[in-house]
Amino acid sequence: MLLILCTIFLVIPPLTFASINEQQFHQIPKDILRVMSSDIRKSGLELSLKTDWESAMVNAGANREENTGKLFFYGGYAKLQTMTVNSFAHTVCHELGHLIAPGIKTMPTNKYTSEAQSDYYATNICLKKYFQSFESNISFKSLSDFHKKLCKESYKEKRMLNLCAGLIQASIDQLNVENQIKPTLAWKNYNQLDKSKTKITQYNGYPSTGCRYTTSIHGALNLARPKCWFNPNGRMNTSGYITSYNYYEAMFIGTIGKVKPTNFGCEFRILDHSLFRESYFFPIDEYEITRNSIKNVGDCRMSDGEEISGTITLYEGEYFFNLDAKDK
Repeated sequence: MLLILCTIFLVIPPLTFASINEQQFHQIPKDILRVMSSDIRKSGLELSLKTDWESAMVNAGANREENTGKLFFYGGYAKLQTMTVNSFAHTVCHELGHLIAPGIKTMPTNKYTSEAQSDYYATNICLKKYFQSFESNISFKSLSDFHKKLCKESYKEKRMLNLCAGLIQASIDQLNVENQIKPTLAWKNYNQLDKSKTKITQYNGYPSTGCRYTTSIHGALNLARPKCWFNPNGRMNTSGYITSYNYYEAMFIGTIGKVKPTNFGCEFRILDHSLFRESYFFPIDEYEITRNSIKNVGDCRMSDGEEISGTITLYEGEYFFNLDAKDK
């Protein structure tokens, strides 16, 4: 699951600006992996790390194949104007979260932890352990009154308040990075959280910038996952990722009907089809796609009688529409 980012520059009110240097770029991921070594061992994954300072690619990501995980970090991302050591550490923890964090997974495969859950994991677990070993040098006194109040509601000891300050600053710094990358979607008020409520838990894809910021703050404060992306009544992923799994697929063009909303998106039936193309390695019977309900994960904008085309994937006995290619 790679985070494909584009280089867009925006003047943002500075808090702790300045890109990180090359030594920090290589060292921070190593330090975080060392701090998180026990959790990595428990995950059963063998992780490797690639850091390429010379690359102009504005990218950071994670990839999993069987029981092997890889983390990628490129210089173009680290050299963004708004990057700090705190925001880069947040990114490293986020990418690690895709591979080992518990909680909400991408559906239907459960191969990666979702984007939002990885944000939550970054501040709730990973950065806490990192800042306890490598102090962030952010003082509680430096926070705004808004953030001081939040920290005091979750922490009491001075040592923990300073830890909270580091987590809050990392969340703010990461927001600055996101605002630079996506200026038209910027969340500009650091002293405001996203109070919106989603009807469907966001298993796949990115929440809004403000929701991601709110998720990092909630993780830092040990609060529940925010409702801007998480619906506590939604379907939870109960099975783990199956390695060496074959994704049986078929392509089609047809008419949909009997669309029914669900807590993970919607289900629909294919009433008839004008094109059906079996996959090479496992031919799904064309009548199966008209006899069974097809599941669509995420925002559902389908309506009865609409013509639709795409791919049907059979996964663990259920049929899904357009399984994300990165989960194959």
